Amino acid sequence: MKNVVVFFILVGTSIFSFGQSGSITITVKKIKEVKGSILVGLYTTEKDFLKKPSYGRAAKVNGSEVTIVFDNLPAGDYAVSIIHDENDNKEFDRSKIGFPKEGYCFGNNAHAKFGPPKYRDVKVSLKGEPINQTLDMVYL
Repeated sequence: MKNVVVFFILVGTSIFSFGQSGSITITVKKIKEVKGSILVGLYTTEKDFLKKPSYGRAAKVNGSEVTIVFDNLPAGDYAVSIIHDENDNKEFDRSKIGFPKEGYCFGNNAHAKFGPPKYRDVKVSLKGEPINQTLDMVYL
């Protein structure tokens, strides 16, 4: 009987941890100009990173700092990418030679070197406990 109780406790714990959800709170600092919007994308696969976000949010810029919260996310890995869409055209504007014309930042404050950082460098692992990231906007 004792083994049966232990079995149900283990199964119950496994089901609970499998179905966990949590939140990711992202605070973006060092916003240079009070205009446009901050666009945040969360990517759940390396294949979709910087192509098609699994989750996205936007917030109007009304100061040098913006906080965006993603609630009820399933447990898993999330790569974070953020742009300051200063002209609200829903695009990341670049110069003719490809340099960013708008601010950007990535999860874990990973730096872009000759292109964006790797998925593994910007991802966070959500395991039920809330994640809080404070990220600094970068402008060229």
